[in-house]
Amino acid sequence: MKQVLIIHREYRHRGGEDVFLDEILIPQLKKLNIDHKVILLPSLKNPLEFLFMVLGLEKLRPSYQKVKNETRSKDFSHVLFNNFIPTVSFALPGFFKAQNIKTLMWVHNARLSCANGLLFNGQTPCHRCLTTGSRWDFLQNCHQNLMQSFLYSLVYRFNRVPKKILKNIDQFVCNSQFSQNILSSTSRHLGLPIKESVVIPMPVSMKSISTESPTPPLHPPIAQLSKQFYLFMGRVSFEKGADIFADFANKYPNKNFVMCGTGPMLDELQNRKISNLIFLGHITSEKPWLYTHAQALIIPSRVAETASLVISESRAYGTPVIYPKGGGAEETFNSLGCTGCSLVEFKAQEFARSEPSKLAHDTENKFENQLSKLFAN
Repeated sequence: MKQVLIIHREYRHRGGEDVFLDEILIPQLKKLNIDHKVILLPSLKNPLEFLFMVLGLEKLRPSYQKVKNETRSKDFSHVLFNNFIPTVSFALPGFFKAQNIKTLMWVHNARLSCANGLLFNGQTPCHRCLTTGSRWDFLQNCHQNLMQSFLYSLVYRFNRVPKKILKNIDQFVCNSQFSQNILSSTSRHLGLPIKESVVIPMPVSMKSISTESPTPPLHPPIAQLSKQFYLFMGRVSFEKGADIFADFANKYPNKNFVMCGTGPMLDELQNRKISNLIFLGHITSEKPWLYTHAQALIIPSRVAETASLVISESRAYGTPVIYPKGGGAEETFNSLGCTGCSLVEFKAQEFARSEPSKLAHDTENKFENQLSKLFAN
C-alpha cells in the first residue's frame, strides 16, 4: 500500500485549501486505499519560526524539526506539500528528496513567486515580483503593513524561495491552466528548466447532494427570507472583494444579499448596517440549502484567482455564478458550463439555473483517475 505524507499549513481563517484537504483530497485517498498521514502546522505564531525564516536558516525552523522528528523511521513513498509556503520550512522538500521520496506540491496560489501569494499589491493586480524581484513587496507595501512587507522582501530576496522549491519539488499539481502558466513564467524568469506539472481541476463535489430537498438552515434570518438572494461564500477581506459585495447590496436595496465567511473586514462591513445584507459567519451544513436557494453566487474578487472551489461546489446545485474576468475563476466557470455572467455585467438580473446532470459524477471520476496516476510511481 502507498504511504503518502501530506504537509498542510493551518490557516487562521478556514479557506478553500482546508476544504480541499478535508472534503476532497483525503476522502479520495481513502477511496483509492492510499494510506496517508497529515501533519498540520500552524501559521507563523512561533517567533523563532519567523526569525529563522527571515535569516534564511531554514533547517533551524521549528517546523523543519517537527516534521523531521514525526517522520523519522517512517516509510513514505510520496510527500505532498499542500500550499505550505511560508509556514513550513523551505528546506523540507530537499530533506525528503535526499531520502529518495517523491516530492509533490499542490499549488493553490502564487506564493511560490509572490510573497503575498495573490499577485496583488494591496490595491491592484501585480506581477512585478515575477519579473523584477521581491523588493516590490516592500516598495508597494503589498501586505499593507510596512514591517511585514519588508520582512517578506527579505525572505524572498534573490528569489531564494522559488529557486529552493523549484529545485527540490519533483512534480507540481496545478488546479488550473492559469496556475500552471504562472509556474512556467516563474521558471523562465529564473532561467530554470520548466518543472514537471499536471493540471488537476477541482471536481464538482457530490458530498452534500441528495434527491431530497436540503434542510433549511438554523439561522433565522435566512429561514425567513421570502425571496431569493445573492450569495457570497469565502474570506471576508479586501482582496476577495467583500466590500464590493456590500456595495452591491447598497446599490440594489430591493434584493437580498447573504455573506458567509469570516475575515478581517467582517466587523467593518457589519458596522455599515446595510438592511438587506445578512451575515452568517462560518457555515458548514447550511451550504446545500444556500446554494439551492441562491439567485446567484457572486465572486467579487479583486485578485486573479488560480481557481475557485466555490464555483465547483455551487455547480453541483446548478447555482448561477457571477465571476471576475481573467484568471482561474473564469476558466473554471467556462469548463463547468455554468450559467451567470461576469462581474462587470452584473445588474442584479435574473439567471437561469444550470442542470447538474451527470457532471458531478464525471468530474469526480476524472479527479480520482488523475489522483491515482499521480501516486502510481
